[in-house]
Amino acid sequence: MASETINQVIHRMKNMREYIVNVDIPEGFQLNGVMPFDANINGSKGRFKIYAVSKEEAEQRINEYLEKQQQ
Repeated sequence: MASETINQVIHRMKNMREYIVNVDIPEGFQLNGVMPFDANINGSKGRFKIYAVSKEEAEQRINEYLEKQQQ
């Protein structure tokens, strides 16, 4: 059981790549706390650098982060 988890973590680490995700920033958006990504926000446009296994995962993580910040 533990070896499966370790193998999954090792596989994930080997397959991570840096992705650039461009998103529209909602009007009135404010950041609270530490941002876990390298980001550049200019007006209503945001550019995030994130490590993930796929582009889809990278986009999902950015979108989840932005949704949590709006709550």
